[in-house]
Amino acid sequence: MKLFDKSGVFFKYQGDVLKWKWPWARKLHGYPYHSFVLNRDFNSFREYWAMQGADGAMIKLSGGSGRIHGFDLVEDVLPRWSARLWPNEYLVCLTNVNPKAKGPKFWAMIDQSKRTELLQDVVILCCKDKTEMENLLNSIDRSFAVAFGILNGEIIGETSMGPCLP
Repeated sequence: MKLFDKSGVFFKYQGDVLKWKWPWARKLHGYPYHSFVLNRDFNSFREYWAMQGADGAMIKLSGGSGRIHGFDLVEDVLPRWSARLWPNEYLVCLTNVNPKAKGPKFWAMIDQSKRTELLQDVVILCCKDKTEMENLLNSIDRSFAVAFGILNGEIIGETSMGPCLP
């Protein structure tokens, strides 16, 4: 294991690998630590253990037994994850994005960084209100992506359902 690089110092901690970031490498998010098992940044070890407890509780609530647990991306993961990161925000979540469904003209209109984001496994579009979310859902063709409208961890619309539910 490499002990340090240009972004920080790596060390083992309770079965995890943590990185303490150099002060100049924190400018983007501001958190001094990163957990590779949790795949999250945090400010203190107290916050780390709180995240460990929340993840442990989520695994216990999953209903799985033994050492293997299955989660449905749409029913379990996306709603819980989005509710935690974007509370009280209307979101459109895209999955199964098919770049071939859009022509070169569409991709030429989008800058490189947004193109890269649109080609990820899950794409989150933050909307300013419910109307914008509904308009986005209604404009996304099912051949391009499967889209879900989410608010506070609840799926409130889907591309295959036509207009969003009230």
